[in-house]
Amino acid sequence: MMNLETVKKNIAQKTGLATAPTHILIVGLGVTGLSIARFLKKIELNFSLIDSRPNLGNLTQIKAMFADSELFTGGFPEAEFRGVTHLFVSPGVSLDEPAIAKCLNEGAVLLSDIDLFAFCIDAPVIAITGSNGKSTVTTMVEDMARVAGMKVRAGGNLGVPALDLIADDIALYVLELSSFQLERMTALKPQAAVVLNVSSDHMDRYSNIEVYANVKSKIYDHATTCVINVDDPRVLAMVTLKPTTITYSVTKRASFSVRNESGSSWLVKGGKAVIARSQILVVGEHNTSNALAAMALATAVGIPMESIVDALRDYQGLPHRLQIVSVDHELIWVNDSKATNPSSCMAALKAFDEKVVLIAGGDCKGADLTELATIIQQQARIVILFGRDAQRIEDALENSVPVYNSKTLEGAVLVAKELAIAGETVLLSPACASLDQFKDYQERGDIFAQTVRRIAA
Repeated sequence: MMNLETVKKNIAQKTGLATAPTHILIVGLGVTGLSIARFLKKIELNFSLIDSRPNLGNLTQIKAMFADSELFTGGFPEAEFRGVTHLFVSPGVSLDEPAIAKCLNEGAVLLSDIDLFAFCIDAPVIAITGSNGKSTVTTMVEDMARVAGMKVRAGGNLGVPALDLIADDIALYVLELSSFQLERMTALKPQAAVVLNVSSDHMDRYSNIEVYANVKSKIYDHATTCVINVDDPRVLAMVTLKPTTITYSVTKRASFSVRNESGSSWLVKGGKAVIARSQILVVGEHNTSNALAAMALATAVGIPMESIVDALRDYQGLPHRLQIVSVDHELIWVNDSKATNPSSCMAALKAFDEKVVLIAGGDCKGADLTELATIIQQQARIVILFGRDAQRIEDALENSVPVYNSKTLEGAVLVAKELAIAGETVLLSPACASLDQFKDYQERGDIFAQTVRRIAA
């Protein structure tokens, strides 16, 4: 990390934040918004805070921590945005909110925590986005760097906010970035960047998938090396003019690819077999693709192949991602609560050789369910639905597979126990966001696991 005075100077020069008069407003007081507030306080800048929620559980702590800052909760009235010169909008808040849009149209400068992060660090950054697989690839690369003996920190959209990662003597940062972070950042110049894939997600925030893909492509704008998934046509179309690329593919020729020989599948670099697929513990073709992406990114920043392979052999996967939580009376219960969109659910279903009992549902976020319905028909024996958009999923299935409904996830687990046959897998892979009934996908997965263990006791 640069020293504090250098940080202040950089930010003053590149953002105008230290040029009087300024009125800085932080919109949204979730994890990212509060990390921005802590950072601005550290560099001795004044700011105001606003959140649309009327009842913040941590309001007392926020008031104590930022006692010198004006704080408004319960909405986004235009009066609170009047005179604002610089705006930090948390990823969970849409830029189309009327007061925010008006403020930006009147000349306020939009900044992000990722911009501030970029102004503060001098170590290389690997940047990772995609509709699915971001967290898996981020943690894979983090493990590869750590095995190589590098001092590495990983976060962003995953876990620790970017500004809270900043520390002295870091050799590499690995950032997971959502589309919402990408649409409001301009300054990051990653050493290597990847869009893992683009599929229908967040259609409640974007007018169509082309707009969504265009936002994802911003990760390549200032990247030194672009890592390209040639299996995804939308990703392939993003980088036709980029001079430095590393490609990867599960099905085609690429810098990193898959080869089958003597009955075994191998991950290959430049035609040379590097690691057998059977040595990688996380299952599914999507995780083969994730491993290839991680290998390409790690190679781009000089991590030795020996460290890359050792890390892949030891990689255990993340919670709520095809996680076996119980084997109960010959039933295998799998928690894939992180499947918050149709494509991630489809990838999970394809990871199983036999048909499963699928538990799905939640908030579809306006996604097209046509392809999901086809894969469910092929890969699921029965489907148990819960949550806000259960009826939408049932309608998309068009009676192609038996469907049962439950008002709650706990109820869905009980139905699955009654209907599943010995030897079957019961898969929670919701294909939907969780916020209609849960705080987040982690809470949804935890409740699934707790319910399964309770009925198995």
